[in-house]
Amino acid sequence: MIIINNKDINKLSELFQLLAEKNRLKILFALEAEPLSVTEITKVTELSQPLVSFHLKALNEAGLIEKFRKSSFVFNKLSDKNLLFLIKSFINFSDGEFEKKENKSDSTFPFPPFCPPWK
Repeated sequence: MIIINNKDINKLSELFQLLAEKNRLKILFALEAEPLSVTEITKVTELSQPLVSFHLKALNEAGLIEKFRKSSFVFNKLSDKNLLFLIKSFINFSDGEFEKKENKSDSTFPFPPFCPPWK
């Protein structure tokens, strides 16, 4: 049995909360192929410049992206491309077994709707 301490649980919870914002996911996927400037990210994601800057700050503080300067431009890149691999794994999970179990009328996965896991 694997035991995870509270510190690691808290870090995971913070990471999932950070990734729960759809605009941050858009930005991360925009950075998958190559580093981009804020202007380039706004074009790819169709988000406003202030919104992109706001989310980039949060992603940078969490260590998910890195900034670097090239002449007078600041570019953003993924700190670790494995993050997108993990996110894509969640997409595959949600497209696969989770939906199959969720759509069964007699299924109680993960819990019955009236019974949260802590009761």
